Amino acid sequence: MREYHSRTRKDSNLRFLRRQGKESIYPQGSITLGSEPPEPLHIVLGRNPGVIRGRVRSENGKPLLDTTVVLVPEPDLRANLLLYRSASGGDDGTFELTNIAPGNYKLFAWDGALMTAWMNADFLKEYEQRGMPIKVEQREMPDVFVNVLN
Repeated sequence: MREYHSRTRKDSNLRFLRRQGKESIYPQGSITLGSEPPEPLHIVLGRNPGVIRGRVRSENGKPLLDTTVVLVPEPDLRANLLLYRSASGGDDGTFELTNIAPGNYKLFAWDGALMTAWMNADFLKEYEQRGMPIKVEQREMPDVFVNVLN
């Protein structure tokens, strides 16, 4: 049995896989082939992936340094680690997330969160309702402001 993972160029992203007429962005982020012949699989790549730029700020509206901004996919797709995006805030709190597949996400910002903690369902559950819902499309989006979570 072999497992295949997707990687794309910076100017493209995996739009969806179609298997047996069903469209999906493949929730697990991989394709597994066994010893039986695989069913037909259609892979569709997209150009011009989404980009989000913005600024992290504190509760009093001031920019923050050393924060981590994370884009988390909708719950049904969270097993696909390829859909997560993260960036560190710059000196003035600015950040940029690139090569984003279109879809529904939540945007979070943390000060001092352990690297990849947001991929843990128990950790994310505590902050889920405080994330900023964002619909990413196939183009650059307007700048966003996100408050840091404590």
